[in-house]
Amino acid sequence: MQSIARAGAKELLVVGGKSLLAHALGDLAASGIESVVVVVSPSKPEIRAALGDRFEAPTATVRLEWVVQPQPLGVADALSLAQPFVGDAPFVCWLPDNLWLGERPATAQLIEALADHPAAHGVGLVEHRRAALDLAQVGAAGFVDVAARGPELRSLAITRVHPKGSAPPELGETFLKGFPFDLYRPDLFERIARLRELGKSGELDDTPLLQELALEGKLRGVVLRGGRLYDCGVPRGYEAACAATSSI
Repeated sequence: MQSIARAGAKELLVVGGKSLLAHALGDLAASGIESVVVVVSPSKPEIRAALGDRFEAPTATVRLEWVVQPQPLGVADALSLAQPFVGDAPFVCWLPDNLWLGERPATAQLIEALADHPAAHGVGLVEHRRAALDLAQVGAAGFVDVAARGPELRSLAITRVHPKGSAPPELGETFLKGFPFDLYRPDLFERIARLRELGKSGELDDTPLLQELALEGKLRGVVLRGGRLYDCGVPRGYEAACAATSSI
């Protein structure tokens, strides 16, 4: 994405007249979330300069707090930095280079569908037919296997999380993990601490955490409806999002 963002932060790239980060905050605000902690790199001061401490959405104001991740040590490391802010409450993680364009907020769909599973963690899913799947538009997003589903289920039991960057399953329906778009319970922080205790060095990714939750039967997926999720962290995904908004 460097050729598109140039020297700026890709989170501030504009789609449909708004930055990617503004789109993400707007979805959270429309879903009833009033406070957000933004974990940022020290090399991107322009992000905080662009937003300040409040985000004004059409129907609500979101309070912003800021935490600096000194080194790029992965999503799980970034999540751990939000623990003082989160406390013992469930929380949504949204990487802002992902864009949802739809009739209903993606965050609201995730929260509502998991209301019947108070102990479950959840991820947003995008359903694909293999023939229509354009891997160049989804970057390194991961795929998951789900248990058999009935017509009335609002969320699906995830039985396996495939390694990031792996090819989709050969048979059956393909479910793409929504580029991380997740609802976590506060016990996630204990899981991250255990990863560190195992002597893991370097980047701490979120995929091992999701794989662990799936093995324990505590991970559910919500298939997002009424719109499309774009991975704007890769050029083809960003170009597709711009093309979609230009026609609205």
